[in-house]
Amino acid sequence: MTLLQEKIPKTFVQNDLTESGLGQRRVQLPTSASPEDVRDILLQEFPKLAEAGGFEYMKANASSKKLEPIPLPNDGFSASELRVAAKQSRIYLRPIQHNLQISGGRSVTSTNDAMELKEKCSGCHQMVSQTKLRRHLNSQCPSRGNTNVPVTMQVSSDEELPLVFTDENAQRADVNSSKTFENSLDDRGSSDLPSSSRSHQPSTSSRTDQHSVMPYMSYVQDCISGGDLSSDDEDGALSAAIIESLQTNRAEVVTGKTLAEILKVLAEAIDSQDSSRFNVSRAKVWECAVRGFKRLTFEPTKRLSVHFTDSMGSMEGAVDEGGPRREFLRLLAKALQNSPIFEGSTERRSLSLNASALNQDLYKVAGTMIAVILVHGGPSVSFFSKTTYNVIAYGFSAAETDTEDIGDPEIKNQITAILKATSKEELENAISKAEVLIAMAGCFRQIKHLHDQIGLGRDLTRFYLVNRVRSAYESFLEGMKALNLLGAIRESPKVFEPCFHGEDIKITADIMENIFVYDLSPEGSNKRAMEENAVAFWLDFLLDIQENNSSVTFENILVFATGLDKVPVTGFDPSPRLEFIHEPDVGEKECSQFPKAHTCSCVLKIPLHPTYELFKTKMEFGIQSAPGFGFA
Repeated sequence: MTLLQEKIPKTFVQNDLTESGLGQRRVQLPTSASPEDVRDILLQEFPKLAEAGGFEYMKANASSKKLEPIPLPNDGFSASELRVAAKQSRIYLRPIQHNLQISGGRSVTSTNDAMELKEKCSGCHQMVSQTKLRRHLNSQCPSRGNTNVPVTMQVSSDEELPLVFTDENAQRADVNSSKTFENSLDDRGSSDLPSSSRSHQPSTSSRTDQHSVMPYMSYVQDCISGGDLSSDDEDGALSAAIIESLQTNRAEVVTGKTLAEILKVLAEAIDSQDSSRFNVSRAKVWECAVRGFKRLTFEPTKRLSVHFTDSMGSMEGAVDEGGPRREFLRLLAKALQNSPIFEGSTERRSLSLNASALNQDLYKVAGTMIAVILVHGGPSVSFFSKTTYNVIAYGFSAAETDTEDIGDPEIKNQITAILKATSKEELENAISKAEVLIAMAGCFRQIKHLHDQIGLGRDLTRFYLVNRVRSAYESFLEGMKALNLLGAIRESPKVFEPCFHGEDIKITADIMENIFVYDLSPEGSNKRAMEENAVAFWLDFLLDIQENNSSVTFENILVFATGLDKVPVTGFDPSPRLEFIHEPDVGEKECSQFPKAHTCSCVLKIPLHPTYELFKTKMEFGIQSAPGFGFA
């Protein structure tokens, strides 16, 4: 792990760290340990960290695997404070000043980061506060001047600084005009500059993204924007793609907000005083939704008022206070995933070319649905292929394509055969079998060398996944402009990517325990004793589910209590609560033996039973007996 390490180290690096005494291990910290005690214990466990010149606490982002600094108090972490700050996350420790030697002779910094109250600067030998050591090295140490020490997040009592991943050469605004564009790229290094996951105000005492990256981006754009950008010119197309990518990077560097923060800003456009009504049958969600979105009175900025009809024609949820809306958005996301406008594997969907859907304007409707699902508090839509998301986030010119995203197995095999040919004869045979596709794509060309297969395969893949369905994409993207979602994605594509492409976070017993908060009756009361017993049963019930020792799942419980089967991108509003059934409801003679729920308020009410076996049986039966809402 280098000083610039931003992701969990790869396996071979972890092995080297372990051999060097810097690998993963469980460290026991006494509850009463002070900040000094915590530092000393960590230095005893990892002696080499004493050579690091200070170290930082890091934890990994569950979705992106990126390492993020844990903000450090001025007086350091005590054991109890560290536990609260880290929650259930594994902690990594990252050195600040000096690389450490590990097995194999490689000089790297430890993946582990220890906390210090003060550390001696190796340059000026001053004792500097741990929280201010980065800033000292970058701008205040008299012995260093201009240094190549990377800037990273540091937290003090009065301000937060943005995370920057760059080097000193990339921070100079002046450019030698005699250098070629290619040489300038080599001199300056990569322009892939990740931004902080939080929103920060730029600090004048550090080189921020806006000061160090913008001149470089402007220079690159100036270098390439003078050429002909016509669609017939291959170099022009490449230049257009580079410009589009730079513009996207510039916007993302400036925003620096989390996904939830961005969506909450977009949600401010929703008018809670006006509503668009949806009458939905759970058996025909797609058809009902399309009718609702095409209704003349529908507006994405209006609050959704959802009414579910049962098989007897009665209505569920005469007044939608949130529960029906959340369930509708969950069901709509699943219906959209399986709709005819997409093709490919269930977890890797790409836009299909469907003339009927184009004529019915379904692509635009689907794009609007995506905007409504995300901004109105629904779940993520992480079933898109990488190629599809690239078109959404970066535009047609800059979007990278992947042959694995092709849904038609015959087309996929033809292109794969071209790419994997090991001789000119094999390549000619593969080209012969793909003649129809090549003709459709207009990719006839003379193949002089075997390596020409790469360009041909790339062009065929782009034709099939992007150019062939461009009209569908244009309509789809027009729909995604609703609630300004598309603009927000183009400004922060990396932030939105996990929401569209990738695996959802797996729900665990610990996550469920943290999702549902509860209050107990006063200590010493009869109710308190029964509630404590019920909480113990509840936690054991969650563990049984995690160990696949139950007929229900965590998703079943979330649907029962909230209407959603996973945590929405913006979080639950209101937060889910656990309550206890002490008294019968109005019209009932005795307390319910089964769980109840109020999905609008995200409340799960659990029964009180003398034994765990009875509690588990009643919970499972009650949850499984409710097809949509918490009516047992």
